[in-house]
Amino acid sequence: MPPLIVGAIIMFITIHIYNPSTLKRSSSDYNMSELVKAVEQSSTSSIYEQPTTSSIAHIDWQCKSSNDMRQLINSTDNVIVVMPAKAAGSSLKHFADGCYDGEYKFKNIQKLIGDDVPSGIESVLSNSWNAPKVFASHFWAPVKLTRLVRSTSLRTLIIYSHREENSRFKSAAFHVLSQWCKNGGHSDMSQVETDKCSINEESLIKILKARPEEMQMGTNELLTCETYNAIEEYAPNMVFMDFKSASNIQGIIAQKYCPHMSNHHISKGDDKISVEIKNGTVVSLSTWLDQKSSYLDWSLELNKRANCLVKTRHMEENLNTCEGGFLHAKSVPN
Repeated sequence: MPPLIVGAIIMFITIHIYNPSTLKRSSSDYNMSELVKAVEQSSTSSIYEQPTTSSIAHIDWQCKSSNDMRQLINSTDNVIVVMPAKAAGSSLKHFADGCYDGEYKFKNIQKLIGDDVPSGIESVLSNSWNAPKVFASHFWAPVKLTRLVRSTSLRTLIIYSHREENSRFKSAAFHVLSQWCKNGGHSDMSQVETDKCSINEESLIKILKARPEEMQMGTNELLTCETYNAIEEYAPNMVFMDFKSASNIQGIIAQKYCPHMSNHHISKGDDKISVEIKNGTVVSLSTWLDQKSSYLDWSLELNKRANCLVKTRHMEENLNTCEGGFLHAKSVPN
């Protein structure tokens, strides 16, 4: 019998049977309805309430300067840089590839970190005596990021390259449509010249709403409650970085791990897509995205699959105050 029921029965007997004021009552007076009522009352009593559980730690956000980052990196054995799409990831991955001259090449290095198969990262232990010291990878699933946060030691520095979702989504949309145009167009897009295309506004909105390719896994979907809980409970050596500081961090990492490397930056391509809006006016894709920027989040429901957004926005507020663009996620016990 559950402890709650046993406790209720004991309480009922103690109060009603052994209370002098009730001794004159016959046994028939103690019916089942009263017992049920006693159980119901005890179930709401504070005596049986479970204590409210809370996190064992919290994140103390601390801005870091370039010198602070240099000290952090010098005290580590390796650096793992992770990011969603369109947060300086291609530049950082090319840099990481050039920072290592062993057996692994560009695609293999990034796959080791984001691979769904656990044995993927294990190949670092067996396939090379001199394993890479610098990794960089896009992440397409929150569970992978959470797993990384839980698994690394304090001798590994995790750097999360962050970009606010509205800005990231616009960049992703521009990139995806530009690639489609470059590769011969799309069913909803007309190719005007070899690398120039046009699209009407309705077709563009249809594509944006579907969120194909780099548009799909955004910042607010990658940073989940599970991710923040893992940071709090596992206390990784982790820094959130403004994606605009990618060139700076490459220089700092290179000083320790690959002095021969220079900063790698991939610039945004030219805008070669025109959008025809309903009144017949034609504007560039980047102009259209900037004009509609403040409407994209709610009209396309960009946060529909997000959770713990309050923590991401709190992190962004702190990151925006950091002059160097580096924010240390320091886990502190409660």
